[in-house]
Amino acid sequence: MPCVICGGEEKSEVIFLDLRVEGRLMIIEDVPSVICQQCGGKTFSPEITRKIQEIAEAQPKTIRVINVPVVSCQP
Repeated sequence: MPCVICGGEEKSEVIFLDLRVEGRLMIIEDVPSVICQQCGGKTFSPEITRKIQEIAEAQPKTIRVINVPVVSCQP
């Protein structure tokens, strides 16, 4: 199926998804998705979208903590 954004080819992939929840960075791993190989657009099935929302709202047990560098785009 072509990408709805650019018409490019899409490929099913399992990804890491990073999102902000109440100002905190959360990374959800092993997320099934469809990624456009041309524009990078991500789409998720309705079931996965619901699961992501449930995880974000529930604040589940953390499986590990990683250090994330923070950089500024300002000169």
